[in-house]
Amino acid sequence: AELWRNGCLQFYLACLHADFAAELLGQEFLQITALDSIAVWLVNEPERVEDHLLHPETISQLVAFFKHVSSSSLAAALESFMKMVTKSRRLNRSLAVGGLAAELSDRLNSPEANPLARLNMLKLTKAIYDANTRSKQLASETNLPHQLRQLLESEREGELVLVKQMAQALLVSLGTT
Repeated sequence: AELWRNGCLQFYLACLHADFAAELLGQEFLQITALDSIAVWLVNEPERVEDHLLHPETISQLVAFFKHVSSSSLAAALESFMKMVTKSRRLNRSLAVGGLAAELSDRLNSPEANPLARLNMLKLTKAIYDANTRSKQLASETNLPHQLRQLLESEREGELVLVKQMAQALLVSLGTT
């Protein structure tokens, strides 16, 4: 009750805004902590938190944060997003069509993503597409099949076998092999 009374959710969401965090602390760890706090809060109080997170401007803010999170903080951000999309189907769908699916697709082949981050991006992508009723259409709109094929064809040194297996499984589940 105290968290609601003191506007903590709005504060956490404000922390995700790049300008706010840069001006206040200049440290991305505050943003990651805020994102994880939101995710944990959603797990513990799903109905109330979900209602706030489903606002279009909040969805845009979460997607923008994901788009700009650095590669060094990507793994932690992915964990928090995974908590959120697995806890709330409505939030999952809203984030997917609000741009998160496209951002994930775009980042899959980023040279900055390490194999573990890439595996976690694939897991998050799978969670999003499994919960979406129009996953094939969304995959087509986000160019996901092409990105997955490109990932399978790449010869990155140290790439995890699991990354390739997960990419192949996603292609099969989307019916685009």
